[in-house]
Amino acid sequence: AMVQGARDALGGLDTVVANAGVPTRYEPIEAIELSYWQRVLDIDLNGVFYTLRAAIPLLRAGDGGVILTVSSVGADMCGANGGAYVASKAAVNALTIMAARENARHNIRCNVIAPGLIATDMGDGLVSAHGEAIVKAIPMRRMGSPEEVGQLAVYLASDDAAWITGEVFRI
Repeated sequence: AMVQGARDALGGLDTVVANAGVPTRYEPIEAIELSYWQRVLDIDLNGVFYTLRAAIPLLRAGDGGVILTVSSVGADMCGANGGAYVASKAAVNALTIMAARENARHNIRCNVIAPGLIATDMGDGLVSAHGEAIVKAIPMRRMGSPEEVGQLAVYLASDDAAWITGEVFRI
């Protein structure tokens, strides 16, 4: 309904961004409640899947387009005790790369934006829970801004990135 509604409201569809995530609980695998595991995968991974599933036929029916999914550098870091979040974001990376390979011939580019710690409610919550040491571990010694992530998204959706597909951009 979201994808159809966007297409109808905008008079077409050429760029789709699948961006959803919930903060993780930091607990070992054996302590993760099954309902929590399912909730995180439903939002972080299945939300992307459903968006791709709805958007790809519409983009194929047109002149192609761009799909951007949002993951996390956490997918690569695989820190202990972040099981559901890390697994879902790693799966988003793989799903997006697969979608890029399936749809390049249809002029559909699919890429992943994988932010690190961003100054949002979720990022602020991580700093509150784990302290300023996580900010100091970032090479730039600060959190990124939503605007910086947005600038990358604009570039990837533009014709300047017309030959880029199937990549994970860690920012």
